[in-house]
Amino acid sequence: MSGGEGGYQIIFLKFMELEMKKRLDPMPVDAFNWYYEEEKGISFVHEVYRKGEFLQTDFIFIPWKRLLESVRRKYEKLST
Repeated sequence: MSGGEGGYQIIFLKFMELEMKKRLDPMPVDAFNWYYEEEKGISFVHEVYRKGEFLQTDFIFIPWKRLLESVRRKYEKLST
């Protein structure tokens, strides 16, 4: 990755971080992880560290529909 691409990635991640902070109050999991309940799903946010140094904030978005399907499959497995 060239220096320019890395700069765009950092700007994009900071933009997404600010957008999430504007919309909802975070619900902490621990000091480095938190999540947001959104209208269309849930976002899990975590800080990325390497060798003890902060690199970036990253997130994973899971739509409610996919989350419910996963829970339904899990319960079906447990009940059989």
